[in-house]
Amino acid sequence: QRGEIVEDVHAALREPAGGAAAAVAKLFPLRDALPLQRYTPTVNERGAADAPQAGFTFWQQTPAKSAPSFEIVDARGAVVRRIEGTHDEDGDDVPNVPNAAGYNRVEWKLDRDPPSPWRRIAPWDRGPENGPPVLSGTYTVRMHRDGTTYAQPIRVLRDRRIASAQDELRGDRFQVAMYDELSALDEALNGLDNVRAQLPERIAAIRDAALAARA
Repeated sequence: QRGEIVEDVHAALREPAGGAAAAVAKLFPLRDALPLQRYTPTVNERGAADAPQAGFTFWQQTPAKSAPSFEIVDARGAVVRRIEGTHDEDGDDVPNVPNAAGYNRVEWKLDRDPPSPWRRIAPWDRGPENGPPVLSGTYTVRMHRDGTTYAQPIRVLRDRRIASAQDELRGDRFQVAMYDELSALDEALNGLDNVRAQLPERIAAIRDAALAARA
């Protein structure tokens, strides 16, 4: 996979003379993507970090007025993943989509949007940052930049450890249901936290002493 990334960048570097240099921005064609072939994606046998399962290379003549964002859309037109905003890295807010002049690279872990987070808790305990894996199939990657949309298709291959399309679909239904339950739980916790935050002000406004004591 790491070799494929190098090839992607080399292909992008070869193209400007006939393509990107004449444009304001360009999203380059995408390779087929294959899920990691193990369940613990951390480092590989050489001790190096895993290569991203999918990467999007784009070029822009100058930085965009506001940071570009990405959407991954399935064959039915539904947005399954949004890549935008920032993430915390050693106490700093780091953009999820770079916005430098020239070549930029964005990674996608072949996942859907993550579940709702538990907002009033320590960042490390808010829940998973990734959603359930997408099904194999053809998707469209859309880059939104200063009012213009750039799109490229990407084909996600089925995990080689999964015997059939039926097995993949069964596993997908289970994972989606699990993440939906986690999202519902966090939404309930967020609602309870909102009630707790409002209680002092509400109690102060209650004129019935017995009711205020109960509150």
